[in-house]
Amino acid sequence: LQELATLCVSNEAPALATAISPTSPLLACSDRAGGVLLWDLRQLGRGPLGETESSGGGAVHSVRFVPGELLVTGGDDRRLCVHETRTAQLALQCCASVLSPLLCVDAAADGASTRLATAGGSIGLVSDSNIG
Repeated sequence: LQELATLCVSNEAPALATAISPTSPLLACSDRAGGVLLWDLRQLGRGPLGETESSGGGAVHSVRFVPGELLVTGGDDRRLCVHETRTAQLALQCCASVLSPLLCVDAAADGASTRLATAGGSIGLVSDSNIG
């Protein structure tokens, strides 16, 4: 293995989760401060393409790309958020609140549903038609 680059984040908070887009050369990472960064794997030395502001609600534990160039995030702020990545601005499309902090988010291969696990012990299935 050869190291290609070391990514540095502006707030110096440790990275918690990473995801690589299955359809484009994008990498997303989240941190303990609640931020999410979007990187172009072809241009790592240029810095992130986009980033979200920290929600102030704590760490983002999970990032996951879903079909349609969307990024789903979840964390301590108890919000399941969907960001659009085509413009590289990580524009927030919608959010849904859950009762406990989100620990893990996974998406069905067809993008029709999202599975999540929370700190409260819940495991659920969320349809994209229910978020908005």
